[in-house]
Amino acid sequence: MGTNTNNFDKHAGIGAAIIHASCESSVKAYLHGLRDPHAMWEELKAKLDTANSRAGRTAILWKFNQLRPTLNTSVADYITQLLECSKELSGTEQAIPKETFISHVQTTLPKSFDSIIDIITH
Repeated sequence: MGTNTNNFDKHAGIGAAIIHASCESSVKAYLHGLRDPHAMWEELKAKLDTANSRAGRTAILWKFNQLRPTLNTSVADYITQLLECSKELSGTEQAIPKETFISHVQTTLPKSFDSIIDIITH
């Protein structure tokens, strides 16, 4: 039993060191006093991940605003990406109103998709 505990402690220590070394100094402040890799990840998630933080929500909103259809992506996939951003932000102060969503689609799809835009707006 002692050997397994030692191995676990050794690997947990290595994991914690890797996480700590991978972070910029501004992020390391969130990890102060933490040595358990799981606790470190949970703290980073709470502070930095997606809609859990203002910075995360701002990043999602920025991504939404920057999204454009590409030649390699179908319109359905493009709309799905936009919907995912909108869903992540729903219920937050950065929620994307339906009108903003529709306006973004209207202004980013090529003219060849005007019939789809008409369907979306009505």
